[in-house]
Amino acid sequence: MSNLETYRSGIEHLIRKTTPNTAASFLKSCFLAQGDESQIWSDSATEFCRRCLTLILLTNGDYSLAGLFEIATNPQERMQAIDRLEEGVDLDDSHNPREFMVLALATSRYFTGTWDMYDEKSKTSIILAVSSILSPFSHK
Repeated sequence: MSNLETYRSGIEHLIRKTTPNTAASFLKSCFLAQGDESQIWSDSATEFCRRCLTLILLTNGDYSLAGLFEIATNPQERMQAIDRLEEGVDLDDSHNPREFMVLALATSRYFTGTWDMYDEKSKTSIILAVSSILSPFSHK
């Protein structure tokens, strides 16, 4: 295993052991370290990553940087995950813990509300910022 592969493996292991909030805070440091983005784009990219990671977690997806890259940069993959999430949410189902329901509804609302209100140029800028950080981890 090369040094680069070892480094990637270590970061990947670290992310798998964190919550979406913690993982997103690590990523925010990366966005800020790039230095070519304004604070608003770093904040927006961080929030987008946090929501994508939560979506992955709630739908039992690939909770990794490669999984994040896939769902963040592939709108069809993201919509399929949102559909799976919404199909799994039954407000009358007492088997789903309250925390799951709150996270599921907030995540769904982010993508079908907040994210959809962004214009295409803003969405593209956010996805490009995310892609620039995650592209080295895009291969599983």
